[in-house]
Amino acid sequence: MIRTRALVYMILPALALATASWAAAAPSLTGTWVPDPAASTHSKELKQAAEPGAPPAPPAPAQGIQDHLPVLRISHDEPRVKIDFLEDDGSVISTTELTTDGTENVNARAGGALTHKSTTAWDGTVLRTSWKLEQNARVVIAGTDASELTSPDTLVVTTTTEDSKSRSRSVIVYHRKQS
Repeated sequence: MIRTRALVYMILPALALATASWAAAAPSLTGTWVPDPAASTHSKELKQAAEPGAPPAPPAPAQGIQDHLPVLRISHDEPRVKIDFLEDDGSVISTTELTTDGTENVNARAGGALTHKSTTAWDGTVLRTSWKLEQNARVVIAGTDASELTSPDTLVVTTTTEDSKSRSRSVIVYHRKQS
């Protein structure tokens, strides 16, 4: 009886440690992710008044968010995450490089005219990124992204953005492309 208790007391901490390590492991986001426009949503709320001294809001995209969602190609090797946004023909629209350790990452946009600054960290199984897009060291738009695998082959990215004139929320559903 004493041996059984001793064995249980030795096994339980090891099991708890193994379970905690497994639960803390970051899920792999590596893959090519195809958007599902029918399952994705976007809402925008105009502010009552533009913030004083704020730069103008960026121009609206030529197409609605659900008219052309880019495919994502993600390379994930903890703590590094590289996201390529792809055209329909597979060419790269832009690339964002992140690290999941909470340090600031800087990526050029629009040929260097804009700067994308972000910090990213895991919150359980959700990858959270706080970001801002700057032009001439002034914030043009800021937001957060929450990326979560809801199944092995479904990635949901929830983005909230704010500029001088509006607040937006997008929930984009992606499915892993099978090779």
